[in-house]
Amino acid sequence: MGYVNGIDLHREMMYRGRNIILDASYIDNDTIEIMCMDAEDSTKEYECKRTNDPDEAERIYGSIRYSYSDQPHKKLSGKYAKLRDDLIKVLEIGRQHDQGEDGGTCNFDAPSIVGNGWRESMVKQAAKEAGTTVRKWKLYSDTRWVFGVPTMGQGNRRCRVSEAMCEVLSDLGYDVLEYSAMD
Repeated sequence: MGYVNGIDLHREMMYRGRNIILDASYIDNDTIEIMCMDAEDSTKEYECKRTNDPDEAERIYGSIRYSYSDQPHKKLSGKYAKLRDDLIKVLEIGRQHDQGEDGGTCNFDAPSIVGNGWRESMVKQAAKEAGTTVRKWKLYSDTRWVFGVPTMGQGNRRCRVSEAMCEVLSDLGYDVLEYSAMD
């Protein structure tokens, strides 16, 4: 039950007042099933995915775990509350720059900040409360946090939004680097 790559991928938690179970298990020699279901009514499945790749199973498990975790875990304070409030401002500036042509290369440009020693769950909560997403990025000796951008653009529009967000984050005192990758 719940072991993939030697890691226990079984969790029981609350979601919207209901007890739920999230589990990843081999259902045959090659196939791993990741399932989130109601703990009291096993016929009620929230999400079910399958893969043959153990690393992908861990990623899917993590994504589902985050999606079905009740937030907030704790009231944000200190640097995490400041981050949430700053992200709200930054996202609004990004929305204001989400216009014009969208030519150029499809990309994944997004603002990132240094956050060494920051608790991942609290950074994710700050991002969620601000209305965006975040992912951890290890770059050399730094832990960086890459935030989602509020645009449907995928080329130049996304670049403009990301650049504007980076500028505001820098003005607010964060150590900023724009994450850039082409599709």
